[in-house]
Amino acid sequence: MELDRAKYNLTAGGGSRRGSEGRGHNLLPVCQGNSTPWRQRPRVMPSSGRKPVSSLGPCRPWPSRSLGHSGETMASRLSAKRVLQDDPARHTAPEHLRRLGVIIPALNEERSVGIVVQRLIHTIGELPVSCRIIVADNGSTDSTAFEAKKAGAETIFVPERGYGAACMEAVRLLDDWPDFLAFIDADGSSLPEEIGRLVVPLLEGEYEMALGARSRKVAMTLSQRWGTQLAVWLVNRRWGTAYKDMGPFRCIARSSLARLGLRDRSWGWTIEMQIQAIRCGLSFIEVPVSWEDRLAGKSKISGTVEGVIRAGLRILWTVLRFSLKRG
Repeated sequence: MELDRAKYNLTAGGGSRRGSEGRGHNLLPVCQGNSTPWRQRPRVMPSSGRKPVSSLGPCRPWPSRSLGHSGETMASRLSAKRVLQDDPARHTAPEHLRRLGVIIPALNEERSVGIVVQRLIHTIGELPVSCRIIVADNGSTDSTAFEAKKAGAETIFVPERGYGAACMEAVRLLDDWPDFLAFIDADGSSLPEEIGRLVVPLLEGEYEMALGARSRKVAMTLSQRWGTQLAVWLVNRRWGTAYKDMGPFRCIARSSLARLGLRDRSWGWTIEMQIQAIRCGLSFIEVPVSWEDRLAGKSKISGTVEGVIRAGLRILWTVLRFSLKRG
């Protein structure tokens, strides 16, 4: 698949290419032509008078028997997604478009999840993909699921608490529909506008996984910074890699994810993915991404001492468990 490299501003960078240790790409924001800060852009919401439905369809609609139109405008995109769950044409994409599933694990993020979904829809509309956005509601007691549906996402309720559990159930829901899977948090710390940096290297077929690497200058708590650096250092020391981060913003080919056999259903899920990527010989690249203060609420990890300790121990245990194995 040929992409307009100038549009996505591809420049040489670092990474592990498929089959060789070569140079990869660093990507500038995909929405280059829109310099307006997202907070000043019009909010994208469903038309008034429409009631939210239990599940919404693809983020990038295509002609189908149920829709009867191509959905060229944002308003028509949101209207086109209101189709029946049992419509067999609902998740049928044109052959020339690759399919992207975006997974957002969320726990009590009613004030931010809708904004993140809207910004994703706006950004992904400029990528040559068909998309479904899944919000994995990890047992929220607020209106997280309602806000996600209202913004245009599908939702799945995952009562078992755990970051990995939420992600895995969303992957199971998507089944074999997507070609690629992207993961982003619901709090707005990662910028949805930067998803193109992770997706484009996979669309070009050079890599099987792209990881968002946050700069050491970004605003993180001391516990977040120290914990991340320790875990990354241990992995690099054990497997001879050069990881810079283990942030949540990432994209991976669905077939490659299936090969990893991930089991951790808690906070060790992200670092397990990176360790298994090494052990299974996946081609991957780290690309620079931003990291901002959450839009609202308090972090489930860094917001409490208990959260910091539990997440830290789980991550370290995951690294230790794999360190004792061969390979």
